[in-house]
Amino acid sequence: FPVTIVAKDWDQLPFMNKYEKFHAAFLKNPVWNLNGDKFTALFRFMVNLKTEFVKETIHMNPFSSEKFAWMDMRLHCVYDMGMLETDRVFAALPKDRVLIENMAYTSKEEVANRRDFYSVTRGKIAAGFFAGRAEPLLRFCNLCAQELVASIEDECAPTDEMVYSMVIAKNNDVVEPYFGDIVTGK
Repeated sequence: FPVTIVAKDWDQLPFMNKYEKFHAAFLKNPVWNLNGDKFTALFRFMVNLKTEFVKETIHMNPFSSEKFAWMDMRLHCVYDMGMLETDRVFAALPKDRVLIENMAYTSKEEVANRRDFYSVTRGKIAAGFFAGRAEPLLRFCNLCAQELVASIEDECAPTDEMVYSMVIAKNNDVVEPYFGDIVTGK
């Protein structure tokens, strides 16, 4: 399989000019049910960059693809999705939405108060795998970037799952939710 690796210096990462403010928000408004030793400010900031890396890959499009996905490396320890299964998932991708696993519905009312919503992690979205065609995935990535910046300005330091929940609740037309084994057939 061909591979493209993009190495970057720390200061070349997206939104690094916002990290200090993110770190201050992490200290000022903690997520009360996350262990800060594991879910450090830096960890939470970096996982929020997934959508930026996907956006960059779509723009680079090194393999002339019309479909893209993010999969956390740690998922291979838990579940190693083979090529046949990957092909099935990619063949079934919706034309105008992003495929992402939902664990619980998030209503617009739940996200009306950003600080309140981000004060606790709620287990609404599994952010380890998401996929889509270029256009809807770019829309999702851009919405996530806007929400991340807005949350930092509002002195919040959410995880990626929290940001995705907020984005999906406000823009339910951008995703095709699935629950567990519906996509994989297992």
